[in-house]
Amino acid sequence: MQVDVKLAVKTGDAGGVGGPAIAVQVFGTQLGDGARAVDAATGGLISRALESGDWKGQPGGVDVLYPETGKKGPDRIVLVGSGDKKKWNAETARLAAGALAACLRGLKVKEATLALDAVASANKNADTARGVAEGFLLGIYRYDNYFRDGRAEKLQLAKLTLLTPRATAATAFKKGVALGEQVALAVNEARELVNGPSNHVTPTHLAQTATRLGKEHGFKVKVLGEAECRKEHMGGLLAVAQGSHEAC
Repeated sequence: MQVDVKLAVKTGDAGGVGGPAIAVQVFGTQLGDGARAVDAATGGLISRALESGDWKGQPGGVDVLYPETGKKGPDRIVLVGSGDKKKWNAETARLAAGALAACLRGLKVKEATLALDAVASANKNADTARGVAEGFLLGIYRYDNYFRDGRAEKLQLAKLTLLTPRATAATAFKKGVALGEQVALAVNEARELVNGPSNHVTPTHLAQTATRLGKEHGFKVKVLGEAECRKEHMGGLLAVAQGSHEAC
């Protein structure tokens, strides 16, 4: 499955966000900045949910709260476990974002907002935003090209917006997201090739994929045929390929 989810960054108050879902960070049992804003806007809904003691807030943990119907605000609040705030970094961001991706896929929402906490360091903000982008796009990927039993449901999610109240943080987030998207999309492209059956991912298919990527991203591609491979003494490649109708 090719992932086609747009990641955006904008500034704003998490407490004023509506829509299908807003995700907020919870560090252990400590509410993140966005979570506090949403908690205040919903009359302490998040705080009351945490009072049970069931929530641990570890990276990878998620929970969904449903605000009272008939009021302004989001339809769902997704608590995203982010671990120890002092240890929040790109790796814990990947874990948290991957779990959020799986949750939003299951909720079948078309768009969502993530209130992402920021720190004073622009470099760290860019690094964690990169981790979020990588974790989310890698987590939302699913190889279901050949499912025929109803499991190949079309991904409903089309957009995730990273929200921060600080303009300086938004600039850093955009930088990190741009890099994270490139890395994750490249990994997912490779996954499509690795996961595909050999009767589909043939040398011709690999060449066509490389040529397409070259056109899309502006790099040169040179495809070698059987004669060129023999000239370059690629004996190992030719030996393996001779069992196929595509020698090279």
